[in-house]
Amino acid sequence: MHPDPPSRPSPPGAFVRPLLVFLLAGLVAPPASAQAEPTDPAGWDLSGRIEASLRYRSQERRSEDDLSGALSAWADGTLYSVDGREKLRFSLDGLFLADLDGLERPAESFYGLGDTRNDRTRAFLYGAWVESAAVVEGLRLRAGRQEIHREEALWFDGLRLATEADGPVTGLVYAGAPVRFSESDRSGDFLGGFGLRWAPSRGLSLAGDEVFFRDRAPAWAPDRTLNNNLTVLAADWYRDGNTAVHATSSWIGEDPRRQELSILWNHPREGWWTRIRLRHQSDYGEAVVTDLSPFAAVVGDVAPYWTGLAEIRRRLTASADLALGYAGRWLDRDADEGTYDREYTRWYALLRLDGIPGPQMETGLRGDLWDATGAAVAAGGFYVAWKPAEATRLEAGTEFTKYRYDAFTGREYLDDRQYSLRFRQRLGDRYSLRLRLARDHSQFGADTLIEGAVALEF
Repeated sequence: MHPDPPSRPSPPGAFVRPLLVFLLAGLVAPPASAQAEPTDPAGWDLSGRIEASLRYRSQERRSEDDLSGALSAWADGTLYSVDGREKLRFSLDGLFLADLDGLERPAESFYGLGDTRNDRTRAFLYGAWVESAAVVEGLRLRAGRQEIHREEALWFDGLRLATEADGPVTGLVYAGAPVRFSESDRSGDFLGGFGLRWAPSRGLSLAGDEVFFRDRAPAWAPDRTLNNNLTVLAADWYRDGNTAVHATSSWIGEDPRRQELSILWNHPREGWWTRIRLRHQSDYGEAVVTDLSPFAAVVGDVAPYWTGLAEIRRRLTASADLALGYAGRWLDRDADEGTYDREYTRWYALLRLDGIPGPQMETGLRGDLWDATGAAVAAGGFYVAWKPAEATRLEAGTEFTKYRYDAFTGREYLDDRQYSLRFRQRLGDRYSLRLRLARDHSQFGADTLIEGAVALEF
C-alpha cells in the first residue's frame, strides 16, 4: 500500500509569501546562540529554520531523469508583555515542492491520491497557529492549523484548549476540520477530542485520549458518511534519565489498532546502552486519518504484523564501541505475504572506531545476517568519515539491505546495495550545507542520486 499523506495542500502563493517574511526575519534576527531570554521584557523571540534543496535522480533501466526542488521552513515565536510575561506564541511549518525538469509531478514521487493532478508545484502547510495564555486563567488557547500526535500525527484546522503543565493532572480539548493533502472538499468533515494526563509520582505518567472523526466521503469513494473514534491509552515511566518505559494501546471503535512497548535501559558510566521495542499492528492504512475514513478502501491497507527490535551497545575502549542487535517483522498470517507485506529477520553487529585509519577520522564496520523473501543472506558494509573540524564531516561508505521500503518513492527495494558519499559543513552560526551522492543497485537496476541543501537557522 501507499501511505495517505497527512494533510491538504494550500495554494502555493499563500505559502510562499509567509516564507519570504520569515526569510527576511531570519536574516535580521540574532544568531541562535544569542537568543536567550529577552533583555527587554517588552519584546519578542523568534527561532526557526529554512532549507532549500535540489534532488536529481537518474534511473538507467528506465532512462528516466528527474530534477526537483524543495523549500521547507518552520518558525516559532513568542511575544512578551511589559512585565516580562509570555503574551502570545505563534508557529509556522511548511514545505514547498517544485518540478524543475518538465515532468508533471514534482520529484515523480508518490504523494497519495493527489498524484492524479498534474501540478508542477505543491505546497504543504503543516502548521500555522497562534496561542495565548491570557484568554482564560490557567488555560492555553491555540487557534489555526495544528497537530495532535496520538500514535501518529493528526492535523486539523480549529481550536485547542489545554491546561498549563504545572500540576499532576493536565487536560486538553480540541475541535476542527481534519486536514489531508488528498482531498480538497472537507465540507461535513469533523475531528475533535479530549485527553487527560496524570502524573501520580515523579517519573510516572498515565494518559488517555479519545478522538472523534466524521468523514463525508468524496465523490470517487462510496457515497456515505463515516463516523468513528480512536481511543489511545499510554503509560510512561522514567528514572534518573537512563531508564525509560513507554507502552501504548489503541482501538478504532471496538477493534484493536496498535499495541506497543519500548524500553531503554542505559548505564553510560558503565559504558553500555540497551533498547527493546515490540509492536503489534492490526489491519490499517498507515495513517490514523485513513483508518478512520473511507480512504482505507481506496488507498488499501497493510496486513496485521508484529515488529521487534533488541539492541545492546557496549563501549569497549575510549575510542571503540560495539552494538549487537536483532530486528524482525512477522505477519499474523503467512498467506498475506506480498508487496508491502513482507516478513524478515536480521541479526547485525556494528563496530565504531575513532582515530582509525588516522587522526580526525572515524570508521564503522557492520555485518548483517538477513532472512527475508524466502532467502538467507549474509552481508556487510562500512563507512569512513573525516572530521577535520567540528563543523565539517566528509563520509564515504556502503551498505546492503535485503528488504527496504522507500516512503519517498513508494517502492520496495530488494537486495539493495548502496554506495554513498556525504558532506556536511556548518557555515558560521546561521548556515549549513549538506551534499549527498549515492549509487543504488537493486531489482530496479542502477540508480544515481544527487542531493544538495543549504539551510538557514535563526
